[in-house]
Amino acid sequence: MTTYVALLRAINVGGRNKMPMAELRDLLGEMKFTNVASYIQSGNVVCTTSKKPASVASSIKAGIADRFGHDIAVVVRTAAEIEQIIADFPYLDADPKSSGVVFLADTYDGELDASAFTPDKCTVAGANVHVNCPTRFAATKLTTAWIEKQTGLAGTRRNWATVLKLHQMAAA
Repeated sequence: MTTYVALLRAINVGGRNKMPMAELRDLLGEMKFTNVASYIQSGNVVCTTSKKPASVASSIKAGIADRFGHDIAVVVRTAAEIEQIIADFPYLDADPKSSGVVFLADTYDGELDASAFTPDKCTVAGANVHVNCPTRFAATKLTTAWIEKQTGLAGTRRNWATVLKLHQMAAA
C-alpha cells in the first residue's frame, strides 16, 4: 500500500466547482481508498491504496466527474515524493504563504524564464515548479496559468505551509 497526496485543481474557488470535502472523502472511501483525510477546502486529500499513481489520478478524476459533474485536473504525489520536494525546496527562507510548489501533471524537462516577474522567481524540478513570490501569491504575475502555458501541462499550486501540512499528514 502506498500513501498518496491528491491535489485537485480549481475547486471551491470563487464559488465554482463546489465540492464538500466530507463528500469527497466519502467518494474516495467508496472507491476503496483507505486512510482518507482532507486538508482545508481547496482540494487536498491524503489516502492510501495499492494503485499506481496514474491510476490514482485518473480514478479520482473520473469519480469526481461522475459524482460532482466537475472535469478537473487531479495531480498526485506519493508521500516519498512530497518528502523529496521538501528536501529539494530552494526557498527555505521565504514566507511559507507566498512560496510553494506548482505540481504539474507530468515531468517538464525545460527551464522557465521568470525574469519578467522579478523579484518573484521559480525553479523547475521535474514535475514540480518551486515558486517564491515575495510580492504575495495574490499579486504575482508568476501564476499557475503562466506556468501551465509555458510547460503545456496542467498544474495546481499550493503554498509552502500547505505542502508542509500535507507532508505531515502523509507521514502519519
